[in-house]
Amino acid sequence: MMSVDGGVGGVGASASTRTSETPAESVASQLVRDNTVDGQLDTAGLAAGVRAQTEADPEFGASVIGELDAQLTPVERGQLAAALETANDNGPDRTELIADVAQIGLDIVGIVDPTGIADISNAAISVARGNWLDAAISVAGVLPLVGDAAKLGKLGGWAQTLSNAVDLAKVDAGFRAAVEPGLRQLADALDAAPLDMLPASARETLEGIRTKLDEVLDGGADAAARAANNLAGAGTRTGRVGNNSATWTLDAQGRPTRGQATLTELHDGTPRSSAEQRAQSATGRSGDPGDQGGHIIGHRFLPDQGTVNMFPQAGQFNNSAYRTMENEWASWIEAGGEVRVDVQLSGYNGARPSDVDVSYEVFNAQGEKVYSNFEMFENQAGQTFDRVSTADIRAMLNP
Repeated sequence: MMSVDGGVGGVGASASTRTSETPAESVASQLVRDNTVDGQLDTAGLAAGVRAQTEADPEFGASVIGELDAQLTPVERGQLAAALETANDNGPDRTELIADVAQIGLDIVGIVDPTGIADISNAAISVARGNWLDAAISVAGVLPLVGDAAKLGKLGGWAQTLSNAVDLAKVDAGFRAAVEPGLRQLADALDAAPLDMLPASARETLEGIRTKLDEVLDGGADAAARAANNLAGAGTRTGRVGNNSATWTLDAQGRPTRGQATLTELHDGTPRSSAEQRAQSATGRSGDPGDQGGHIIGHRFLPDQGTVNMFPQAGQFNNSAYRTMENEWASWIEAGGEVRVDVQLSGYNGARPSDVDVSYEVFNAQGEKVYSNFEMFENQAGQTFDRVSTADIRAMLNP
């Protein structure tokens, strides 16, 4: 047990050395002083001191943690919580990991949840598990900015915990089945979190966590999809939603090189599933900075087809020229036409194609071709598309 003036070197001292002259507040203050160097708090050293106090006298240790909560900044509290979480060298405990994953998900939900319900629920779980500092952080999280700042201090611990959980899920099918619901909930929370509003270092850490989750979630889903379609990298895959259908061609690396579709109806308003959102995020991250997970055949035509219908697409290209072209297809369909599309991707550099060539034909209700077009795009900003007006579309389909 560390005495008030014993510093870190006194961690092994007996708990009996503590007297009424060394209350929890004094011990907490001394721990902070002993572990502050050049104005920077050594949270790993502080965590070691806290653990020593708690092991020697759990009740007094809890009081010390409570006093530290009052003395530390929100970010320092989060960093201490992270250090306490990762200080156990006995290897990952499966039950604890599952609970940790669930609480990390609630932490992230709490960042965007204005009601504070997620933070209150998280605090209750922390109390039940005896994690008093985490409980305090979750309660603070009900107050905007204060608790969220503390959560950002826990990012390093989150990353390590999730890495342990994902690595174990890869080799232990039973653990994967138990932890996967929590991992998917966490992935959904990350997809909804306003990462752009966070500091760059925090955003990069959370994006790294999201990529780590893809290793066991999206990676497993893609492998299952390939097996279901008898694919080993190269091959084809088909999809149908309502009366719309498509065929995608994949190369030996599993990258889509062609998408052909027949479109006669719209599915506007169909929400993107969490799996589709994760696939889009992963696809965008696999390309250049600023890329998005662009659909080969728009989601409004063929909802939720996954990565086979996506490629890393320059954001400005996706949101301007390509979308304008899709808007024209939608207008043909709304006017009663059938659109047959052929998209070819080439010039791959890793996961990213450099060239997108699109041809399409439009047929009227009598099966007569009334219009055709061919466009050659580069996968970069500055692309343009001059669409056919709605009035001209109606005139061609109904002369």
